[in-house]
Amino acid sequence: LRSLTRASDIVARIGGDEFVLALTGLKGGTADEAGSVAEKVRLALCAPYQVRGIELHTTASIGLSRFPLDGDDSTALMRSADMAMYHAKSCGRNRFEFFEPQMNHAASAHLAVDLALHNAVEAGQMVVHYQPQVRVDTGAIVAAEALLRWHHPTLGLVAPSTFIPIAEDNGLISQIGHWVLTQALAQCAVWRHTRDARFRVAVNVSAVQLYADDFVDTVLEALVLAGLPGEALELEITE
Repeated sequence: LRSLTRASDIVARIGGDEFVLALTGLKGGTADEAGSVAEKVRLALCAPYQVRGIELHTTASIGLSRFPLDGDDSTALMRSADMAMYHAKSCGRNRFEFFEPQMNHAASAHLAVDLALHNAVEAGQMVVHYQPQVRVDTGAIVAAEALLRWHHPTLGLVAPSTFIPIAEDNGLISQIGHWVLTQALAQCAVWRHTRDARFRVAVNVSAVQLYADDFVDTVLEALVLAGLPGEALELEITE
């Protein structure tokens, strides 16, 4: 990073894999000039490198903020650049984005969902809907897919595509996923008793859950709790 900047610029590592470049004295602080530097950095970091004979690659997601347009002090500028960086990640990574005022609204909405999600299960805001799977030759319902829905008192109906990625990021996905699993299996046990002894239920599983060391034990415990054999459960990996 130092090799790509001038002696008057500031290069700092602020923790983990996050770095900051403070580009001082740009001619008029133009977006074109700052963007040119960001693209040079991105390309340099994308270059392959060798570690013990193995070729490795990295990518960079870069957020840019401008003084005084996006903040009049270092704290505000860092916050704006941070939001722009997360926007670059959400747009596919390996790119740079300039801060835009609407990112503030998106970040506030993201934070509101994040905070509300912590109490959603305990508050009884989560509900499982079931989509039937039907045999076309007989018309019989033989299975159902469990679909999680979140009804928040002020946020309204929050789409899974909105809150599932947040739950994966903040570590709540395992708790929520376990709750859905136990609810779905309990309902399946009822249907096996009242409808069809071979009834099955399908439950979506996040890749984050799948990677957990206790995933198999969690599934087995949920089956035992519901009094069901393994054949009663289908696990589907979400896209």
